[in-house]
Amino acid sequence: MKGRRFRECRILNEFTNLFVQATMMAAKATADQGQAEAVTEKPKKSSRIEDFGEKIGGARKDAYAAYLDMMQMAGESEVTAVPLSKSWPAPNYAKLLDSGMEPWRVHAVRALREALLPKPNPRHFAVEKWGTHMTIFRDIAVSVLDGTLDEHGLYEELAEFTTTNRELPPGFKTGRQLLADHATDLMLAYKILGHGRNLAKLRFIERDEDIEPDPERRIELREYTGKYSYREIFFASSREEALRQYKEMDHTRTGRDSNRETKNPFGIYRWKGQEEYFIGRKLGKTWLEVAKPFATPDELVTIWPLIWTI
Repeated sequence: MKGRRFRECRILNEFTNLFVQATMMAAKATADQGQAEAVTEKPKKSSRIEDFGEKIGGARKDAYAAYLDMMQMAGESEVTAVPLSKSWPAPNYAKLLDSGMEPWRVHAVRALREALLPKPNPRHFAVEKWGTHMTIFRDIAVSVLDGTLDEHGLYEELAEFTTTNRELPPGFKTGRQLLADHATDLMLAYKILGHGRNLAKLRFIERDEDIEPDPERRIELREYTGKYSYREIFFASSREEALRQYKEMDHTRTGRDSNRETKNPFGIYRWKGQEEYFIGRKLGKTWLEVAKPFATPDELVTIWPLIWTI
């Protein structure tokens, strides 16, 4: 009896050991298969970049592929849970231009990103709509970058984005229409003024004939300094004319092109209780005067352009 039990226990132990070994081998095979699938699927994720890279080649391939890869990785993130810098990273636009990318593509990518409204608080009800708009604009930007869309196709996508079945009163626009209009205006602004500065605060106001009878003042160019505060820059007959005047004014005032990357750190000041003006800048709690006092601002005109060389 005891020998029979011993044999049964030995058989049971052997069966248990074989079962454990088979389970471990099956788990290892499953893991190896998963790794093999991951290795084979990995090139598929970047195949879009590699195929496009073969068409452009060289340094342009590196610039395109690097940013496209960054955009695709950002596309996997939850747009409403992360900041815009993570869900849609901003590239170095100057490097994209230097690498040989068509200028209109760079203008479009930057305009689409900067046309977006500031991201609402994650707990705000409007964050879902913002995320939808951001995702659509980001997908359009990727299609522009990889060559799927040409310039005509870009405007068709924006027109489809603004399509609505709602009947609006004359002069009213939906939020999507305002976003698309702002993106189109920014593309034109970067085309004329360059990428030396952020132009997202520039906006055009178009007036009807009933409001503004003078055709030379139908388009107003504004620069917003806050949510509701702005300064009027120019009135012109077209957007292109307003931007050209803005560029000419900026060049005349500073002695540099409007695509400069730095601004004049000096200003014109007058001490309280004194009538004379001076040119200087604030350093900590003190003021540095770089020119002798002047009786009137008109006298500063001759020396003001020289301040840029200091």
